[in-house]
Amino acid sequence: MSKARIEILKLIAEGKISPEEGERLLNELDDSGGSTEAGRTVRIGEAIGQVLEEVGETVRRAVYDAIGAAHKIFDEHRAETESVAVGEGRFDMPPGARLRVQQAIRVSFGGGSKGGNVILRALGQSHVRILRGEAIEVHRNGSDYVLTWAKGNLELEVPQDLAGLEVRCMGGDLEIHDFVGPMMLDTTGGELRVLSPRAPFRFRTLGGRMRIVDLDLREGPASISTTGGDVRIEAAAGASVTIRVGALGGSIDFPPGCEPDTQGRARRRAVCVIGEGKAELKVDTLGGDVHIRHAPAAP
Repeated sequence: MSKARIEILKLIAEGKISPEEGERLLNELDDSGGSTEAGRTVRIGEAIGQVLEEVGETVRRAVYDAIGAAHKIFDEHRAETESVAVGEGRFDMPPGARLRVQQAIRVSFGGGSKGGNVILRALGQSHVRILRGEAIEVHRNGSDYVLTWAKGNLELEVPQDLAGLEVRCMGGDLEIHDFVGPMMLDTTGGELRVLSPRAPFRFRTLGGRMRIVDLDLREGPASISTTGGDVRIEAAAGASVTIRVGALGGSIDFPPGCEPDTQGRARRRAVCVIGEGKAELKVDTLGGDVHIRHAPAAP
């Protein structure tokens, strides 16, 4: 078996190119009949090189995102922050404040930290209520509040009028219900589920699936990136968003009226316009499928 054929099969096995793309490259290789004719050899080499270049850039971007998220998880609070008292499982937050939730990494004689699942629900209240969670600390720096926890699952009720919500977790699933403000969500090794996002957001997962239900974006930019997980997006009937998808190693399943954009050698692309398409949502996946659905308008 030739080295070129082995390299193509290796790319398929590692999920770096799709089986269809691999088959096309193998067919092109077969068409050459094993010839060493310069023209054929150059075209095959260029095809494989272009695939490797595209795959390499996507992998590098995913790794940099993961490293950046991990560094921020370790940044619990700084010297200029002040401690916030948590009484009866709650603490107050003024309107317009921002909340960051992240796992603390601590090691003790009783064992190290082990994060779990995170569930946040947005309600019409002026305080954060802690329903579940262990080893919780809260610090404040101006209008920014940082909540850290080190053990087990975390479940919170948060105000709907926060200016922003940022959550970073490792090893568990992350679930957000009915928060209508801007969000930045990062997970490592877990699934991400978000119900009814309305404002610009940035969602990233490493090794987990993602499901966005009742997406109702109508203005501003948003982004989704995953490594190794599928993405499911269910847009609300009144949404106004242009969804641009790039999938490396996965398929794109979109509703009627959405057409493929351009076909790269390893990456599939599609554009889906929902409503007037005023908001912009960029979806970038490595090794996962993308499914987009749009709820029909009420009669």
